[in-house]
Amino acid sequence: MKRALGSAMFVLVALGAVACGGAVDNTLTNEARDELGPLVAQVRSRAEGYDPFGAGLALSDVRKAVRDLRARGAIGDGRADAILASIDDVGRQLRNIPTTTTTTTTTTAPPPPAAPSEDRGKGNDQGNGKGPGKGGGKGKG
Repeated sequence: MKRALGSAMFVLVALGAVACGGAVDNTLTNEARDELGPLVAQVRSRAEGYDPFGAGLALSDVRKAVRDLRARGAIGDGRADAILASIDDVGRQLRNIPTTTTTTTTTTAPPPPAAPSEDRGKGNDQGNGKGPGKGGGKGKG
């Protein structure tokens, strides 16, 4: 499990390096760095929190931003292609990250005491039972 997380984290670091600098393509504006940095951090945070679903959603945000930044000319084609390839790699690695599980226990309150029945309270408390210590009967002896 830790190995899968480690692999995903390695790819996330590579994605961060591509997004925030590197030698893939010189076309990466400050606007693109400022926009991608927090998105990549969100992917990393969710992966570290063992939340592959959330990390996948965050990857989709990065992918959308890269395509938008490419369309605006803030990222060159080579850099955008490298980032998108890294996103795909991270997405594959996320499938290997274990999810956290939470065990939930439900307790129920004990049933309320039974209401006194109509038959109770009509005895004379003379203890007519046959058990030990009960009754005022005649002893043998």
